[in-house]
Amino acid sequence: MVTQIGRHREGSGPASGVERGDPSGAVPVAAVTRALVGRNDALAGVTRALRCGRSLVLIEGEPGIGKSRLLHEALTAVADHAVLLAPCPPVREPFPLGPIVDGVRRLRPTPSGLRLTSLAGALRPLFPEWADELPPALEALEDPQETRHRLLRALTELLERLGVATLVVEDAHWADAATLEWLLTLCASGEPRMSIVLTYRPHDVPAGSLLRRLTSRRPVGMTLTRVGIQPLDVRQTGELVRSILGADEVSEQFAVVLHQRTDGVPLAIEETIRSMRERGDIVHRDGEWIRRALDELHVSPTLRDSILERVDRLPVQARRVLEAAAVLGEPADVALLQAVADVEGEAGRRGIARGLAAGLLRDAGGGRLAFRHVLDAEAVAEAIPASDRWQLHRRAAENLRNLDPQPVARLIRHLREANDMSGWAACGEQAADLAWDSGDDQTAVALLLEVLTEVEHPVEAQVRLARKIGRFTAAGGASFATTATGVTSALRSVLTHADLPAGDRGEIRLLLGRLLLQLGQFDVVYQEVEAAVPDLAARPALAAKAMLSLALPRGPWPASAHLAWLVRADELMSQVRTRAESLDLTATGRRSC
Repeated sequence: MVTQIGRHREGSGPASGVERGDPSGAVPVAAVTRALVGRNDALAGVTRALRCGRSLVLIEGEPGIGKSRLLHEALTAVADHAVLLAPCPPVREPFPLGPIVDGVRRLRPTPSGLRLTSLAGALRPLFPEWADELPPALEALEDPQETRHRLLRALTELLERLGVATLVVEDAHWADAATLEWLLTLCASGEPRMSIVLTYRPHDVPAGSLLRRLTSRRPVGMTLTRVGIQPLDVRQTGELVRSILGADEVSEQFAVVLHQRTDGVPLAIEETIRSMRERGDIVHRDGEWIRRALDELHVSPTLRDSILERVDRLPVQARRVLEAAAVLGEPADVALLQAVADVEGEAGRRGIARGLAAGLLRDAGGGRLAFRHVLDAEAVAEAIPASDRWQLHRRAAENLRNLDPQPVARLIRHLREANDMSGWAACGEQAADLAWDSGDDQTAVALLLEVLTEVEHPVEAQVRLARKIGRFTAAGGASFATTATGVTSALRSVLTHADLPAGDRGEIRLLLGRLLLQLGQFDVVYQEVEAAVPDLAARPALAAKAMLSLALPRGPWPASAHLAWLVRADELMSQVRTRAESLDLTATGRRSC
């Protein structure tokens, strides 16, 4: 089954290079160049601040939300400005002032012609390759603070001589203390002639970081622009997908599904579309984008590694809590999270607090916690070793069993994932009974069918399940068509059991016959029902019911054969013991007349 998700825009986007002769319809995966969606106000604010100059611009948001894309779009509007880019890498022990030094090297390979003052001699430790062109080294100072202050002044002078109009520090949550101290000094002095732009993830700012001090104070002599980037909504998600695929339109249904899976995070949307194209889940055919029917959308390797890198930086208690939340898959209270993670007391509370502080967990309301994003949870769950994952599901099931009422649907999932098949079967049968009682006969039959066919049962359990399946299916009427093959096959499988008591075999054959009758297979119906009669010798009510079914004037038999079965059924009526059975047989007899 395939579904159209959009029509390709002629001559645009990554699909324009596809050859008509490609039988697969696959589109080569190219670098995505997509529109900036849902960021018009933010882009206007940042661009305005950069054009005015002497601004501190703070761009914050979670990973993949589009901070860098917004910034670089804004920088194109001030292309005539000298920009020093200083991205901060996520290294364990960053080199002091490393991002600024590396940015200067990229901007200017040598200091020749800059007319630096003697103060620049303090830069020799930072730029040893410039030793021949820098002023002489300065006299050593006894006070380390004075030495550091002199170095920061020298760095400020260097950027002024370079004519830097905009200093961009990306991923400032990873910046070293010296870089942040220098930025604080600049913003507090009121002297910088340049604009300073910081991008950062609020949840990843370490405790005690100077970045908090920098972002919480208004700069002296500079304007302040603060931009918090939010996820895209459903409409914007569809617009972004159209841009990526070069399509004129994208179905609302696909946009809704994608938004539910990615929570509107642009990087997650892009990577999901890229992964779908690589897997062949989206193909371009006859001018249209088509997606195959999908049971699930997979976490792309890029997203997976990004998520796991964030998780790996957390302490072990937090990682165990996150693994428990990923396995639970639904909002859970603190007690359940701690019990499944097997991290109790203060350690468990600290683990939860770190998960929240990292922006991986969220408050789901009602005292419950859950993963902030579905794809984050899936990436964490998939990375858990199988044996550990089974144990987590086992603990989840043990704790959910203690709730009143029991969340049966959740129990079914955890018991199955824990490989507790006997517990899963018992819970599945319980869920089927609840579905039947609530009027959902289709779900009841589907659950019972799984329980009967996927677990080895003793003969008594097989009979009980087959009896329920037959009764529920017969009462369900039209909905039986969706499970017809599975149900009839399962009942026939039970009939092959060598230890099946005769009376039970006859009852199941009778139920099978009734189901085949609903399918209009009259020849097979009479064969099954007739074979049931001898097995029902000790159960006169059911035997009479089988005979009355054979008396119904359908199929190839002559009228005399049907009449003979009616006579035999009438002879058994005297052996029927209960009033309920008599009324049931009377109703069946009327239908046969």
